[in-house]
Amino acid sequence: MRFAKDHPLLMPGIVLHISGFVSHKDAISCARVCKAWNDLFSSVVWHSIDFKSQKAFINVDSTAVRKYGHHIRVIKDVCKVSHLQALHNPSVCRLSTLSILLSPEVSFQVYCGDLLRRNAATITNLDIRAQDQSSTAFPFDAISLPPGSQTTSQISVLEIHGLPMTRDGFSTLLKMCPVLKTLHIAKTTLFFSPYPDYYQHTGLVELKAPLEQVFGLNLNSTSSTDLSILVHFPQLRTLHTWYLEAPPSLPFGDMKTKVVQCCPLLKELTLATNVVVTTSLLTQTFRSLSRITVKKISSSVIMAILAHQGTLQDITCFDRNKGYFEQDDILVLDDDDEDERPLSGWELQLIPQTCSRLNKMILPCYDMDMDEIEATPWACTELEALYIRIRDLHADEKIDRVVYLLKSYRSTRKRVESLVRTPLPPGVISNEVMKVVIPGDSIEERVARHLARFEKLQTVWLGNKIRNTKP
Repeated sequence: MRFAKDHPLLMPGIVLHISGFVSHKDAISCARVCKAWNDLFSSVVWHSIDFKSQKAFINVDSTAVRKYGHHIRVIKDVCKVSHLQALHNPSVCRLSTLSILLSPEVSFQVYCGDLLRRNAATITNLDIRAQDQSSTAFPFDAISLPPGSQTTSQISVLEIHGLPMTRDGFSTLLKMCPVLKTLHIAKTTLFFSPYPDYYQHTGLVELKAPLEQVFGLNLNSTSSTDLSILVHFPQLRTLHTWYLEAPPSLPFGDMKTKVVQCCPLLKELTLATNVVVTTSLLTQTFRSLSRITVKKISSSVIMAILAHQGTLQDITCFDRNKGYFEQDDILVLDDDDEDERPLSGWELQLIPQTCSRLNKMILPCYDMDMDEIEATPWACTELEALYIRIRDLHADEKIDRVVYLLKSYRSTRKRVESLVRTPLPPGVISNEVMKVVIPGDSIEERVARHLARFEKLQTVWLGNKIRNTKP
């Protein structure tokens, strides 16, 4: 295909913009159009390599890798020596993301270390996992830049799974990652050191780890050990946790002491635990939380959440594995919670009725009843995001009408306010506009009237898709 020299599709700025919206397959086709397009689309074609879905990459000619390897930024699922051999080229030196599933071969360790050393100054996301106990060796020293380097390691997100190390080794790893912000660690045994180095990483603010790892728990004992990793993170603000094995009991009091002493700034908590453990953690271990995310809500969990009503700003009940934003299923308690009695609608209303600082409420897996919603005003007047289902409002056309009425109310009120010259008491204009724009008592109008009371509300989800509520 030939283009005139001044053709818009030969203008680098336009083509570069287009390249950001095409699929990998389409980018390959575009790169074959002409040399100019090849130069611009090569960065898209070579940007990401996923060995799970791009198995043929190991057969790519080394000359092509040498020519285009500098475009590679993301490499996923490296798990074979052949994968590393395909990347064994000096041009592959600008990676930002790398995920490795370790293999026990000596050659794997050698090639892996070489790849890491070439990209030590650019990698920001590093994911390392052991396949089994025979593949736990990893050249961590390769991520450390040599003395005299102009820069330091840029790793901000680190994931470690199944790699045993000493406490000193763990501290050394943290020292090698000075800009680390997020750590995801699991099944990683920290062996005893006679004179352990409890290095404190003041930059890390987010930790993802099972309860056993976080608190150094021995589930066969009634108390925790001194191996908690919280001691390393005095600035920790966000914790995502679960358990690898359902514990018979947990030392919630000891765990609270560790949180208070080691992580006084911890205010955001995500729990993937059953309702019994969730309730105990919220009432006995953590205090004054601003954000709580739980897998499911029960009567006892609601009471536990209300223990944080003075500080709570964000509540989410959402199991990402169940895709509640894509389907109409209503949550059913799992077998491990079968003793929990059914959740009453009025109990769910206690959260918005009492948590006055709430600005985000995401509860997509429960139906709310408008009679119960209207019975007592919600105290969360600063609400910005609301993701809920409302009984009798499951049809798409009904949800569309709610959003339409809400936007109409807001745009009409804005026009009226711009025309009124004489100051009026607060709420007068809003009430008068409400009577005109949303006058009836259909389920759509009742919901729209309720949402209109939240001046700062920006996004809603009522069962089909996330909507912007700005007029």
